[in-house]
Amino acid sequence: MRGLGAPEASGVHLVFDRWSTVVGPALAARTRPLKIEGKRLVLAVDEPAIATHVKFLQAELLERLSELLGPDRVTAIDLRVGPKR
Repeated sequence: MRGLGAPEASGVHLVFDRWSTVVGPALAARTRPLKIEGKRLVLAVDEPAIATHVKFLQAELLERLSELLGPDRVTAIDLRVGPKR
């Protein structure tokens, strides 16, 4: 699977388990990671205003993810707006 561009399972688990640490508790309450596709983190946000906020913070979030996972593991964030489950 790694040869097909799938992330290592440990990287996916780190992002999911430490999401609140990466984004802080306030943003973690409004967002959740869905999956990692290649080098893109797919993130659910609960409303368009939060999507705009995440876009504004994208460079900082990518830097934090790089610190957590290593360089170039996640290079972009894709957003999906919808109710939080």
